[in-house]
Amino acid sequence: MIMPKTKKYRWLGRSMLWGGIYDLLFGLPILLIPGQMGVILQIKCPENSFYVRYCGLFLLILAVGYLIAWRDISKNLGIARMMVVSRSLGFIFMLEFSIWGGMGLTFLLLAVGDLVFGLIHFVFLMRKS
Repeated sequence: MIMPKTKKYRWLGRSMLWGGIYDLLFGLPILLIPGQMGVILQIKCPENSFYVRYCGLFLLILAVGYLIAWRDISKNLGIARMMVVSRSLGFIFMLEFSIWGGMGLTFLLLAVGDLVFGLIHFVFLMRKS
């Protein structure tokens, strides 16, 4: 396993790794088996799976960004900052859909997941150790 080269951002790098794994674990199944993931997540998927699968692709792209940041966190702090913003926007978007969009508990839990990752990344970004 490749570890960050500097100890200065060790915990930020680890949070990038876990964020990438989290997105990979959601993104890959959504891309490959969207109908089954809809059942597991209790989300009604549209008949045409293009948009659902596109969300899976988006999560995979985020996972790649996370893993790039993790590989050399001190040189990729911009990606870490972007992930804080991404998780914050994801939280707001999914919270809105859980409350007013009829998506209920599933999106509320996903919103909380994004909030937790965003806060962890932010704390470690500010702490720098």
